Amino acid sequence: MSLLSPKRRNKGWTLIELLVATALSMIVLSAAMYFLITVNKRTSLDEVYNDMRQNAMISLKQISRVMKMAGAGIRGGIIRAYDKNGDSLAYLPVIYPYDNGSTTPDSVFVRLIDGDCKTTITKRMPNSSAELCVADPSCFQQKDLILITDGRTCSMLQVSHVQIAAKKLQHNPGVDYPYNPPGGKNIFPPGGYGPGAWVIRIQDMRIKIDNSDPKRPYLKVIYSKWPAPDEEYLFADNIENFQITPPVANATLYTVSITIRSDRKFPGKSEYPDGYLRFTTSTKISMRNIE
Repeated sequence: MSLLSPKRRNKGWTLIELLVATALSMIVLSAAMYFLITVNKRTSLDEVYNDMRQNAMISLKQISRVMKMAGAGIRGGIIRAYDKNGDSLAYLPVIYPYDNGSTTPDSVFVRLIDGDCKTTITKRMPNSSAELCVADPSCFQQKDLILITDGRTCSMLQVSHVQIAAKKLQHNPGVDYPYNPPGGKNIFPPGGYGPGAWVIRIQDMRIKIDNSDPKRPYLKVIYSKWPAPDEEYLFADNIENFQITPPVANATLYTVSITIRSDRKFPGKSEYPDGYLRFTTSTKISMRNIE
């Protein structure tokens, strides 16, 4: 006689029941795992987009700050200068966009005042063929671009020689000094510049995209350091396009847009053909120093 009743034996799980329960559990776990992975990916993409937006806004603020400083201290935002052909006077812009089309990144040239290097004229200079008598020429160097201004008119010349003891800045014409007028050309206003007029070194800057490394496009700033070589600095990483409108010099209002991309690829997404995420944003910049 068996010690277990029939009712007691029916309490256990059959093999089929275990298989069915296991299969259902796997389905539930798979669904849960898929949900968690999807949520994690979505969160990851959102974080990447947020980082891209933040970097883009920071980049636009930096660009805006530099562009707004163009022409600081230059009345009207224009500079009287010598035309290299010798036929007429030219007016050099303090901001000049290079329009390279809608698909090719633009760049922008900005002319700033170097406030760390300036002095004043001590004797009246009637025309631009005369050397400048100044209070202190010690911070200037050969080939420096200099701005002479009396608060009403601005003229640009290029230093050919610095005479510390004599306190003079020479600006002789020649092949090495293309911004200096030849004999008989006067770019000074009527009466020239009198004592107290400022002589200030000019700092040239250019903002452009560097796509030389396809894996790491970036926005860079190039400083022209006469007579030293140009200096280049990273302005913003992963910026692959930079557009500026209108593409004309010395406009008073510009619209600047940049396209930033993710620093890594997200393969398998039809909306990202090359795997990179992209975000484009723009801002309007009102020029502060241009009339």
